[in-house]
Amino acid sequence: IIVITTDDYFPNENIDEYSFSILNNNYNNFFENGGIIFVINLKERNIRISTNSIAKEKLSDEFCQDLIDKTIVPNFKNEKYFDGIEQVIHKIQNKIQE
Repeated sequence: IIVITTDDYFPNENIDEYSFSILNNNYNNFFENGGIIFVINLKERNIRISTNSIAKEKLSDEFCQDLIDKTIVPNFKNEKYFDGIEQVIHKIQNKIQE
């Protein structure tokens, strides 16, 4: 799991393209056994959890969106950024181990 905070998606246009460009570049085969990118842009209030095809076997888009809606958003609204990120990481780890 890689957590990235950014306020600029350059050279990409948006958070979706940005996160997928990182997954698709697969630096040093880092994601060959599954890849999860958690991108946060507080300035634009955007959050994205992206997975490659291997990780998607365990983490559906619906599961990832549910993490954002029910864990990240409430914590971030209360400025509990670390707590929100930590909880999401633990929930992802638990889901993978199922």
